[in-house]
Amino acid sequence: MNEREPRTSIYYVNGRFLPAAQAALGVDDLGLVRGYGVFEVLRTYGVRPFGLRAHLERLQRSAAQLPVSAYFDPALYQREIEILFRQGPGYVGHELMVPE
Repeated sequence: MNEREPRTSIYYVNGRFLPAAQAALGVDDLGLVRGYGVFEVLRTYGVRPFGLRAHLERLQRSAAQLPVSAYFDPALYQREIEILFRQGPGYVGHELMVPE
């Protein structure tokens, strides 16, 4: 990919990777209605996530404090993150959103 070309943002919403123009949440989503959210920043080297397991463990501990914790599956998110990184350096993943 040419460094001058814009990168394409993709989002993971309800089990699907979507371009920004198609990613959407319902107006009754608890993250919007009640402000629920768990956030973690993941360092990468090239297309390899660094310390992914530790990040997912922190996310799981944080999610356990919210009523949406039943939806958090570290193994699922690890697989999805690995898929995201295999898509190549032309993509910038922004958010993994908890399924409804």
